[in-house]
Amino acid sequence: MCATIAPTSDHPIIVQYARERGLTMDRVAEVYQNRARGMVAELLDRPSLDVAVGLGCLGTSCTAMGEAALAHSFASMSVRMATDLRLNIDPDVEEVHGPLTWLEKEARRRAWWTACVLDAVDSDPDDSSAPTIPDQDLPRLDRVPFVDRSRSVKAPAPEALWQSVTTLDGLPTMSAFVPGEDLDLADLTGRLFRILSQIRRLGAKRKAAAAAAMSGSASSLNKGGSPPPYVESPEEAAATANRIAELESALHETMAALPAWARNIDQCTTFSGSTVSKNPPPYQLLVQHIVYHALIIALHLPALIQSVPRGSGSGDDSPPTTPPPPTFTPATQQTYQKCHTHALRTAHLLTLILNSDPRARHISAWCIQFVFYSAVILMMSLKTSRDESEVEEARKGVDVCVRFVRVFGAHEVSRRVVRVLEEMMVEGEGVGAVLEGWREG
Repeated sequence: MCATIAPTSDHPIIVQYARERGLTMDRVAEVYQNRARGMVAELLDRPSLDVAVGLGCLGTSCTAMGEAALAHSFASMSVRMATDLRLNIDPDVEEVHGPLTWLEKEARRRAWWTACVLDAVDSDPDDSSAPTIPDQDLPRLDRVPFVDRSRSVKAPAPEALWQSVTTLDGLPTMSAFVPGEDLDLADLTGRLFRILSQIRRLGAKRKAAAAAAMSGSASSLNKGGSPPPYVESPEEAAATANRIAELESALHETMAALPAWARNIDQCTTFSGSTVSKNPPPYQLLVQHIVYHALIIALHLPALIQSVPRGSGSGDDSPPTTPPPPTFTPATQQTYQKCHTHALRTAHLLTLILNSDPRARHISAWCIQFVFYSAVILMMSLKTSRDESEVEEARKGVDVCVRFVRVFGAHEVSRRVVRVLEEMMVEGEGVGAVLEGWREG
């Protein structure tokens, strides 16, 4: 936990430690992280709820320090230990967990939900591999107040109820949370990341189908040609379109179920680090809005990318020609406009973060990968739009995305996102200036 918190801490001892050693703030957790990593081998032989949570925290710390491979390793260890502890079975099932207090049950539910989030979120924005936790082990999104024989993990109680418990064997003050008026961030996060997990599975399925089809085109590669792009059959395309519509509907329903004050925070200028705050709203709510916009884009981005024609080459060492702008069908144009709107909404929310929390102390580094989706759409706008006002709007959006990514300094995903944006550029002095400024900074 110290390694996770240290990079954004203002504690005098931590600040002095960093200054004396000439460390940047994203490296001040190194002393705590090294100490924790030295304990892992011993603790793996003594599995417990605390160790499973600690491994997840250590993975989060590695992510913040740009060590993506280690982050993935520790997150995987956390998920495996949580599964070995049978946290995928609800703590109300006494024949598995024995009698537990209300607080102990909630701690286990929160730990499993965290494991599912770690499994759904990948540090690599280009990775479309399916999560390892099967659908049947994902937490339930409903709360059944009466006798329930299901073994699936129930939704954790709202944060306000969790914080109302004052003793280890105490019970929550039920009046601390008013449904429909107060925000349940655990429920919102669980719903969005469950949809993310399903989007990842859909992407992995389509990727596997494409790989199988492309393997039959190996002969064209052997002859020096390029394999034809994979095209879904009409049946596959219809099934994919139906699944995308279902997931998009689930996203809209999730946000519509929020309290009225939490549905649109675009006009807010200040935010709180408290998850139970209502005015100002919590930073965690702002992040979940960014996740929502990113998931809408993630659903439709493959279709938009397929609309971009491939550049042609001469077959020698000369550089490939610049691909022409995509020609969208009316349906694809509508999809593009939808994604463009969500990307601009994301850029606005990032501006709110940069204005109110310049160091992004309340924002986790994994948020970068969700910002990446909006950056891709805005880059597409820069390269395809002929409307000067739209181009300028997109340029400002790309600038905001890059400035947000820059906050995380040497983070590996931060560098990777900028590198991908650079590779996407073929021309555009305005975009080049933005990225050059990032490098110089």
